[in-house]
Amino acid sequence: MAPGITKLSLNSLPTDLDFEDYISAHLLLGGYTLDRSIHEKVVGAGEIFEVDIISHKYTNTDEKRLIEIKSKKWDMNEVFKTGGRLRYLRIPTGAFIVQDKIDDKKFSAWQKSAPRMDISLVYAGKNQAADTDLDMTEFFNEFSMAGQVIDKSMLAATRYCYNAERCMRKQIAVLRKQHQKEGIEALWDFSNAIQDISFFDDDPVSRLHETFELFKKYNHISARLDYEYLYGSFPDLNACQAFEDGRVRGYMLNDIDYLPVNYSLYLEHRLRLYILQSCVEYLVMPKIYQNQYDEFLKKLSYGALTSNITLGIDFLATQCPNYRLYPRLWQIFTYMMGGIILTDFWDKERDLLSNVSGVPINELDLAFSVYDILFPTSNKWIRTINGSHLMRLNLFSAPLMGIGANFRRCYYRDDDSEAGSSYEALEKKLSKDYTCLNLLKWNAAAFNLLKDAADLIKS
Repeated sequence: MAPGITKLSLNSLPTDLDFEDYISAHLLLGGYTLDRSIHEKVVGAGEIFEVDIISHKYTNTDEKRLIEIKSKKWDMNEVFKTGGRLRYLRIPTGAFIVQDKIDDKKFSAWQKSAPRMDISLVYAGKNQAADTDLDMTEFFNEFSMAGQVIDKSMLAATRYCYNAERCMRKQIAVLRKQHQKEGIEALWDFSNAIQDISFFDDDPVSRLHETFELFKKYNHISARLDYEYLYGSFPDLNACQAFEDGRVRGYMLNDIDYLPVNYSLYLEHRLRLYILQSCVEYLVMPKIYQNQYDEFLKKLSYGALTSNITLGIDFLATQCPNYRLYPRLWQIFTYMMGGIILTDFWDKERDLLSNVSGVPINELDLAFSVYDILFPTSNKWIRTINGSHLMRLNLFSAPLMGIGANFRRCYYRDDDSEAGSSYEALEKKLSKDYTCLNLLKWNAAAFNLLKDAADLIKS
């Protein structure tokens, strides 16, 4: 990495994993809940394949779609493989999104053939060799997003967060080899387990059961990693069940050595999101699943959490008119807003979240409170940071909060100039307390993580 890097930016012509992030961000902001980079493994046989994206729209059922993404060379055999995965996963339809047509005549013929496999072949590439942006017309038409305008700062924030997710895992792999610590090894196993959760079972009860098994196995792992960071040894499950006083106050430490805790906090949050998503999938499944409620309770034999889940499902079904939108709202709050709310812009922040997620403003508090019902704590999950005009998701990852801070710098800009979109310009609009200081510290955590990212432009 060259010295003196002060600015990171995204490519307007993304490739490889960055192209997957680009497509994912459009899908999330365009109306879909996403499962990304997930693996199908079979005991005794190892990994069968990896799936780029499974998209969901929760209506009267779960409208799933398998999405494969290619930025470089591909051929029709890969489309056929995707068709085979559709059958294997019992997903009704798929999309194969490419940035390279290979050959115009062949591509046109293949586009006509792909629907026979219930797959749409979609082009999202350049119209002319000299173009500096991708033409997303076919993509927008395919996913019913035509005419929809996605704010560039929203798209950028989401892409940065997906990149940060990948960077955290990559750097944990490096730390694992360098330090060979018990806690980091457990974190690596946790990360793999998160990727391998069975999204491919049609029964949401089975997925809930699997997430609970992970909760039991890796319970309090972030606090235990923090203990290892402080004292050098990784305690067992019963010896350390919470952070020491003051360790999680205002912001998490942002140096790279603390990355294992920040990554673990992110993974724990992701596991909670899976549980919320599975609860929603349970409610939208055919009535045959509703008639298996007793079996459902038996499978979730995990003490108080079982009761919390049943309370959460009842709460969603009886109190939350738009509960089908909640998994996507929480993903937007995580990946676009960084799990933080600037109360100096209280009305604008709520308008923003409501407009992008589709959840009415008067229902946002319900959407947030479902976390308190599913995962009770001594305080609410969304809480105010003392001495600031900030609310944040408790126990969330500092680098992702930093990307949320950077999003506000861009979203609330005075103009497109460097001065108009600076933190100095934002600070003038904030209360004179620790609000901007916290934003800057989180921003530093994000920068420290992303400055070595291969997909970003450095200057």
